[in-house]
Amino acid sequence: YLYLRALLEKSDAFTRSAREQVRRLYEQAPDDMFLACLYVRMCEAELSPQERLAVYRKQYEYGSRNPILYLEAYSVFDESLAYLSEADAFEISLLRFGLRYGKYTQAMARRLTEIIMRKKEMSNPLFVLLGQCYESFPSDEMLQAICTLMVRSGMCSADCFPWYEKAVEKQLRIT
Repeated sequence: YLYLRALLEKSDAFTRSAREQVRRLYEQAPDDMFLACLYVRMCEAELSPQERLAVYRKQYEYGSRNPILYLEAYSVFDESLAYLSEADAFEISLLRFGLRYGKYTQAMARRLTEIIMRKKEMSNPLFVLLGQCYESFPSDEMLQAICTLMVRSGMCSADCFPWYEKAVEKQLRIT
């Protein structure tokens, strides 16, 4: 109600008051995903992209897997790929969302390749994500990064063989 009224009234005084009320409500119930998204929307000008992403990450940690949360968090990546930095469970979920709904881009694939080159080991969710990302935007750099990370992680199961085979066929250095 406060958000809609602030949009309709366009009064700076009312908007500030509504923003403060929403901030207090969010502080009382930090695990309420809808309130968190509303808080970020109303305070967007005051919050840096990192702060907005931190609010969304916290909601993920509280257990929220709502597409609205993913859409809002993904918008931060749209602003700058620099905020895609860890390839942790939260970012993996966001990237899978982006793949599913056509928001994943070639620039994101390049950024993800940079990130995985710095990782020391690969989790199964990351392995699945990288396979999907490679299918969307195949590149020798990503294939090399995937295989290098698999070697670092000591992965040698049957589902890894096709990846190593592709890398050998393309004569990529993976050690």
